[in-house]
Amino acid sequence: MPMQVPAWLLAWVALGTLALVLIPATRGGDVGGYSLPFWLLGAPLLDVLWLTRRRWLPRIGHSQFVARGSRSRNRPPLPSRIR
Repeated sequence: MPMQVPAWLLAWVALGTLALVLIPATRGGDVGGYSLPFWLLGAPLLDVLWLTRRRWLPRIGHSQFVARGSRSRNRPPLPSRIR
């Protein structure tokens, strides 16, 4: 199955990681909080996971994440009373 992740998104992850490692000010703190590290690394990684979900969901048994039908949907239909 081919990767469906755009190259720019992978570049964003790589550059965000480098920025977090090499520039201490980007790691967050009292003033900025942790939103900059999220936007540099967290958001692109979530996007990569979402775009490649068809590849990794079967490996973890994605049936546990699929909503199951309720009992009312599983009942057989009632016979009609129209005559």
